[in-house]
Amino acid sequence: MKHVYKSFTLYPNELFSVQGNDTYYTYQNVGANTATIKGSNDSKTWFTIASVAVGEITQQTHSYAFLKVEGDTEVRGTRGNSGTATSSSNPLPVSGGNFAYTKDNTGTTPLTASWALVKTTTTSTQALRMSAACNATIYDIEYTVVTAGGAAPTDTRGQALLAGDDFLAGIPVGDIYARSATGQTLIIWSA
Repeated sequence: MKHVYKSFTLYPNELFSVQGNDTYYTYQNVGANTATIKGSNDSKTWFTIASVAVGEITQQTHSYAFLKVEGDTEVRGTRGNSGTATSSSNPLPVSGGNFAYTKDNTGTTPLTASWALVKTTTTSTQALRMSAACNATIYDIEYTVVTAGGAAPTDTRGQALLAGDDFLAGIPVGDIYARSATGQTLIIWSA
């Protein structure tokens, strides 16, 4: 059994135990099919919390001890901080805490196989999220960081982005470059 903390991903056919006492949830369907999120207090009797279409977000208040998702899809979620707004392409709060997220790159311009400057961060950057545009079928975005204002990277390899990164271990500081051999698009949120 997996556990649900402040930030989590629900996968089909898996049972999740809720840890802690937050009751405000934000769910985003990041898969390719409609998701039905269900809750239970005994892991036997299940109640529908919400049905979420592909790419959509729902905010719910509940206190179930167990969660699961039905449908061949994945659902990302966050807990706590009720009353904050979310964006249709980002499950993170758009406002809340001591800062507001801004969407720096809309994910409409495909990357190329060459390195392209996508974001400059500083030590005052409070939060950063980079993710492949929703409904991507291939995750081949790479990124690398150089000193702000420095020469473009010559690295032959970068860090794989996969579906997304919230940089919880620390925000890279400097010029962030990204590329994609298959022309994937990138969405960047920062504060």
